Amino acid sequence: MDLPGQAQALLDAAKAALPSVDRAFLAGGPGVALVCRMLVVYPAPITVRNAGGELGCAVQVLPQLMLVYAKDCYPPATVEVGELKIPDPAKVSAWTAEYLTEVEALYDGLTDLVVEGGCDSVTLSPANFAGPFTGVCSVRIPVTFAPA
Repeated sequence: MDLPGQAQALLDAAKAALPSVDRAFLAGGPGVALVCRMLVVYPAPITVRNAGGELGCAVQVLPQLMLVYAKDCYPPATVEVGELKIPDPAKVSAWTAEYLTEVEALYDGLTDLVVEGGCDSVTLSPANFAGPFTGVCSVRIPVTFAPA
């Protein structure tokens, strides 16, 4: 298992998919403040499973990494609706369309990583979306690497 190398390869693939993102780094865990547009890779739960066979019992370690893409500048609440202010729906729709286009490009780049590594070596899990919190939305993509 080469967790640092796998983490860097994942970050490199993400940066290649979204070259306009200036802030990209490896982190030690999920406690990273998502305050601007950024890409972050950190270790996620690592699965360990027993794998028996003709040679007896063995243990497989399946490292998992989490890739996070955060996008800031969510449209502010400027439209008055009664006593409340909400974001302009047209601006939210335009912002979201751009965000989803970037997420699609990110997945395309990760697909390249899977194909280059051989389809059995890297597994992309379903993405989890969060936000907007303090003007930032994010997507978290779990990525599992097969044992070498």
